[in-house]
Amino acid sequence: MLRGDIYEVDFGPGLGREPSGRLPAVVISNDTFNVAPFALVVIAGLPPSQLSAARALGVLVPAAESGLPADTAFICYHIRAVEPSRVDSTLLGRLTAARMADIDHILLSILGLNTPPPPGWRASPRP
Repeated sequence: MLRGDIYEVDFGPGLGREPSGRLPAVVISNDTFNVAPFALVVIAGLPPSQLSAARALGVLVPAAESGLPADTAFICYHIRAVEPSRVDSTLLGRLTAARMADIDHILLSILGLNTPPPPGWRASPRP
């Protein structure tokens, strides 16, 4: 399993807006970690209709580009470490380097790792 690969992952039951059930997910952990993983770090893919509320926090990937049967929105705040047994072994597709760069940029911003926010980002004021 390589960074950028897309597999079906069983996220189990979710609470609130957490992803749940069997969904496509892109591997975001690095290839060295993925060789003998204790867990894989992934981002859940959802139908594009669920991207509208968090457009600046997701990457919409057309089906023709990813190899998936439908357009998919990878919602970058749905970062999850999963037990490898939750990951189906069938490779569904792969993200391009450009799409992974988009995801990386959003992840850096979400995690506060010294990068400017993506264009259009509007953070809520802190209480």
